[in-house]
Amino acid sequence: MKEQRTLCRQTLILGVALAITGCGGGGGGSDPVVNPPPPSGGIDRGGVAVGPIDGFGSVIVNGVKFDTSEAQFTVDGVPGAQDDLAVGQVVVIKGTIDDDGLTGTADTVSYDDAVKGPVDAGSLDLVNQSFRVLGQPIRVTTGTAFDDSIQPGSLDALAEGDVVEVSGLPDADGFVRATRIERSSAGLFELKGFVRNLDTGAFTFDIGTQTVDYSAAQLDDFPAGGPANDDFVEAKGSVFSIEGALVATRVQRQNDLTGDDLGEEGDDAEIEGYVNGFRSSADFDVVGIRIRTTASTRFERGTQADIRVNARLEAEGKLQADGSIVADEILFQPEGRLEVFAPVEAVNVAAGTFTVLGIPVLTDTGTSFEDKLLDLQVFGLADLRVGDWVEVRGLEDDQGRFLAQLVARDDEEDEVELRGTAENVSAPGFSILGVAVTTNGGTEFENVTEAPITAQQFFDAAEGRLVEVDGTWDGAVLTADQASLED
Repeated sequence: MKEQRTLCRQTLILGVALAITGCGGGGGGSDPVVNPPPPSGGIDRGGVAVGPIDGFGSVIVNGVKFDTSEAQFTVDGVPGAQDDLAVGQVVVIKGTIDDDGLTGTADTVSYDDAVKGPVDAGSLDLVNQSFRVLGQPIRVTTGTAFDDSIQPGSLDALAEGDVVEVSGLPDADGFVRATRIERSSAGLFELKGFVRNLDTGAFTFDIGTQTVDYSAAQLDDFPAGGPANDDFVEAKGSVFSIEGALVATRVQRQNDLTGDDLGEEGDDAEIEGYVNGFRSSADFDVVGIRIRTTASTRFERGTQADIRVNARLEAEGKLQADGSIVADEILFQPEGRLEVFAPVEAVNVAAGTFTVLGIPVLTDTGTSFEDKLLDLQVFGLADLRVGDWVEVRGLEDDQGRFLAQLVARDDEEDEVELRGTAENVSAPGFSILGVAVTTNGGTEFENVTEAPITAQQFFDAAEGRLVEVDGTWDGAVLTADQASLED
């Protein structure tokens, strides 16, 4: 029980379960699991969905399009609106989910960022795609959406001291795996976590590696004695002391929460995230919520043996009386490593595909769409036009197709970009995803640390390696201005 409670609390730090107002209850063990009989009438059945926003036209989460016309929105703890939300932000939606599993009706939509503050000095790591904000480690993945204020849309565009707001999902290593990063004003910084190293004389405590000075803070929801070690709190402040402490203007104690607040027994639930608690492949946690499988659980894009620590997946099933979820289906969501930035050459809405650099790209209900060109909130495959420049990130599915996880329309650039596994390597050329790539005397070559290397060194190492190419596309061949080995 103690381990389960700790995992639940770790999730709260990231703002996911704060919006849920509850974590999965129950501890380890192998109690028999019995699904409650399904309530009649799908639209009348309660439901909860937790995950990043995939798109709009209402709000799309975990492939479910929720009607939000009557929904109440909460953004960072205060009333908000749908226009305050963006693709990639992790939300909690409560309402109903229809029998088709593709549509639903939202009663409430809640968003709370994981952390907001300046990028810590010395924390930017371009090789491992990570950084820290107020001591919280953040990892960037191919599924991370960057706000249009960050150009180019990558970690390379950030610098120490930049103030950012991060939304994301917790992994088992203490990282927030960012689903969206955007610049923010140097206003109120926010940090959530457990009080450690409390010094009542100096009026300080630590959250992770960040010291908080609460000497002048408004204290909310604390007993008369003020903060105590192991309290879960949210600290807000806008300046730092000369010693580097966040000078808090407000510190709020969060209540201990139970899984009952997720919904009622028998409600539908769809939870997306990383396995951050593991007892067995039939009993594990995703964003701190206990998930259990049975002999009738279906698996897509993997098998039960693929359930392991830090596996990313979506669990769909029924809420139990103890706040856990018995999964009817597990859909694995592996992080892709493929990336293209190029103009659209063809669109086939009926087939759910479009073409860039001659590559057919497949989309599905899990593909996120974002428009950085015209800032349209409602944007999808049907809105793409031939000639639109798009950034596409994704993976190769089990049939060898490029499956898009994120599609972002953006401004035209001078060069196209392509990242994938190098094949058929023979100087001066190779191929990526079937695209012919050629190099010449003007091509610059880099290793994984972005240090210059010779063409010979590149071609000796490139076969079967992840490679990124920037260059020009003539409709048949990509001529590389730069070719880089990736980790």
